[in-house]
Amino acid sequence: MGNWKKIQIPGSSGNQFYAPGPNPSVFGRNLTKDQLGGVIFGCKNATIKECLTKQLFGLPAAHFSYVKHIQPGLPLFLFNYTDRMLHGVFEAAGNGRMNIDRYGWTGDGKEMTQFPAQVQIRVQLHCRPLSEDKFRHAIADNYYHHNHFWFELDHGQTTQLIALLQPQPQPTTSWPHPRQPPSPTTTVPLQPTLFHRCCFIFVLLFVTLFDFNLGLAD
Repeated sequence: MGNWKKIQIPGSSGNQFYAPGPNPSVFGRNLTKDQLGGVIFGCKNATIKECLTKQLFGLPAAHFSYVKHIQPGLPLFLFNYTDRMLHGVFEAAGNGRMNIDRYGWTGDGKEMTQFPAQVQIRVQLHCRPLSEDKFRHAIADNYYHHNHFWFELDHGQTTQLIALLQPQPQPTTSWPHPRQPPSPTTTVPLQPTLFHRCCFIFVLLFVTLFDFNLGLAD
């Protein structure tokens, strides 16, 4: 194996491999399919939008050793290398496969993707992003360098990460209440007032007296 070293990670079965040096190439923890409780995928500010828009996560080909164990429903997380924030909770919408999108994250689509170990995803629970200092302790055994960690998660680590992520309510559109049509105008019959009655009596008396005077004149 050349310069590759074997180390034993607490809580895992089998030997783990890593390459010494500032930028090691990581294979992973070699968890079995039954031991795999979740997977963290990586992105940067330049690629996170494509990950979420396409609902597709990807890793370099070497990571297919465990991406192939991903089955529908497995919890997934997305780590942004740019701001060191963890996003979740996602879940696999299908099996982990190679080259679901052969040109993913290439910009112009003219080159083959550098992240062919892929899986389709869907949102399981919308949560606020979690800074690395808030989740580091939950996956402490996965760190092989001060700022590098294995992406394979066992069931205990997955449960801890989900517990740390705080649900975030989705923005809802405030639809205006439908306007009520104006009520039809109801004509209320006017009730005669005392003034109206007096005027009516006065006019009646005037007409009666006028007729009476005319009769006398005749």
